[in-house]
Amino acid sequence: FPWKTLPAELICLGMIIRGYPEDVLLPGDFHTTSNKGITNLTLKETGILIAALKAGSMQVKRFPRLRKVSLLLTSEMPVLEGAPPAEDSAHRGARCLFANGQSDRLGLPVQSQVRLLPE
Repeated sequence: FPWKTLPAELICLGMIIRGYPEDVLLPGDFHTTSNKGITNLTLKETGILIAALKAGSMQVKRFPRLRKVSLLLTSEMPVLEGAPPAEDSAHRGARCLFANGQSDRLGLPVQSQVRLLPE
């Protein structure tokens, strides 16, 4: 299937992706003037995706409940939820990609580092 149709494919399966890495191009976006699908990802981005899947920080989750699927279809709930941006990021929230192809930065807030105080 074409990379840009990943959100629609996920909905057909009643699934979403959580923890999509911050530094990886979203399905449907492109670096150049022409969209070449998943091959438009750089080697670095491909490696980041593979590492996130292996580490379990990016997960494909099933939503068997009909209500959740309808929220996905109407773009009220994101099909793809990004990982929270790093503390030093210019962005305050994670990326979300919806079935209608729109995305926003209203996902999980910036991850803050836990600082341990000396006892």
